[in-house]
Amino acid sequence: MTRAEWLDYFETVNGRKPSVQEMADALKAGEFVNEAPAKAEDTATTEPIKVEAEIVETSTSPLPTETAPAVTTTAPSMVAFPEGQVAMANLAPKKPMDPKKKKRILVSVLSAVVLVFLCIGGFMTYRYVTGNIDGKWYSSSLGREYSSSMSESLTDLDSKELEKYFTDTAVTMKVKGSNAKVTAGYTFDKKTYIKDYRERVQKSFSAFGDLFKAFYGDSFENYYSEETIEKELDEALEKAAKDSGQKYDSKTGETTTTLFKGKVSRLGHKMTVTSVNKDVDIDGLNVKKGQELKVTKKDKKVTLSGDGKSKDITFSTKNDTKDKF
Repeated sequence: MTRAEWLDYFETVNGRKPSVQEMADALKAGEFVNEAPAKAEDTATTEPIKVEAEIVETSTSPLPTETAPAVTTTAPSMVAFPEGQVAMANLAPKKPMDPKKKKRILVSVLSAVVLVFLCIGGFMTYRYVTGNIDGKWYSSSLGREYSSSMSESLTDLDSKELEKYFTDTAVTMKVKGSNAKVTAGYTFDKKTYIKDYRERVQKSFSAFGDLFKAFYGDSFENYYSEETIEKELDEALEKAAKDSGQKYDSKTGETTTTLFKGKVSRLGHKMTVTSVNKDVDIDGLNVKKGQELKVTKKDKKVTLSGDGKSKDITFSTKNDTKDKF
């Protein structure tokens, strides 16, 4: 292209006039050629070219009558950009990332993500497994306190050693899934109690027989019969059970009650108390509705810990309450 065409192109693309250096470089690179040489008879002239604040003078000298063929050089391809942007000629394209390297980076990222999820999953699984307390558990310490409390409530019975007639005493925690229920119960050995009671009455009769006959009259013979003693015993046991919110079965001599219920969180390792039997007064049992108890399972034992104001309650897989009396 001619110099004038190149100047127009440069100003259109770059939005300004070229510097002297840019113009010289373009001419050297063959991006444009000077206009055709003048005739031989013409006198050499000097043509000024204005480029910004600088002037470049080019001389046209007389040439031979034979005109040398013009050499046309193809300018490097240039891309026209919107006004205000500078064209970048001969800009080498950015080398793409090696596919193998790209694959390694992707595998590394995915491996890291999988590892994080595996760690989280492993931790959650560990918490869930160690927080599983399904089954039946016994608290020997609470069992002893319960037995002592119940014997004190049987004020209508004629004996100072009532605990020796308590059998199968147990404070039991049954857990299934998220549901937990802590119960207490004991069986009163009525047969042994009646036998011992009759022996005491007979000893008293041998010493004060005449006094008994005078006091009871014809009904004296029924005073220490098994039927009479058992009836009075059942009435006393039923009254004691009713006063403490418990149930008494006269056929088996068994007294049972629910101490409290709760919801177990395996992941949280805790139990939230949902209901409490306030009628049963047992030393060492001081839980309240809505209270959160920490659950710790270790060596076939489960411990329920409060907020420091109440004693810890320890349960095991074996009930040895009866062996402590």
